Amino acid sequence: MGGAPKRPAPSGKPLRLLQAVPNRVYNRLIVRYPHQTDRDYAFFYHEAAHRLAGTYAGNAIDDTILIPFLMLYRQAFELQLKNFIRYLASIRRRYHEPANLRLHSGSINKRLRGNEIGHNLAKLVNELLEHYKSLDLPEEFPESVKKLILMMHDADNHGTAFRYAGELPKSQDSADFPDLVEMLDNEFQLLRAVEDWVDGIYSAAPDPEDFY
Repeated sequence: MGGAPKRPAPSGKPLRLLQAVPNRVYNRLIVRYPHQTDRDYAFFYHEAAHRLAGTYAGNAIDDTILIPFLMLYRQAFELQLKNFIRYLASIRRRYHEPANLRLHSGSINKRLRGNEIGHNLAKLVNELLEHYKSLDLPEEFPESVKKLILMMHDADNHGTAFRYAGELPKSQDSADFPDLVEMLDNEFQLLRAVEDWVDGIYSAAPDPEDFY
């Protein structure tokens, strides 16, 4: 039936692209490690955006980094949201609703990777808030993070507007770039901090099996 195509299973074979340029000098080495998570990739995209922003010098040529910079941040937020959703669903399943089939990892991944949610940031944040609110946590989810994610969704609701020309509005837009960098960085860091905070709450919780 419909939905996103299935991803091919990893083969375990090294990447020919990287094998084509083998490293021979340690200080020229770069490494890709297996078993990295969406949270890891979110950090990588955030780090890449941060480094790209560090090249800004206020010159006209710097306009060329804006769209790649926004693309990197959009991907960082999307992957961070997906990782957080998986984590919150696992907490609900483990401690509160073990019989809820909708919370099983297969069901969660099907929604996140398929057409039901996919790359839609508004749907992702709504899914996250559903899980977050169901846990009845002592703090509300930060409104500033939600606001920023929805602004990013308004700019790119399909996940392709920063990748292909012709999908953004036919307007000439400008911004204070250092302020843009600060805004995106602050909200991304806050989103990660909220996940760490929730993890801190539940890391001290007893295993449900201890009650049996």
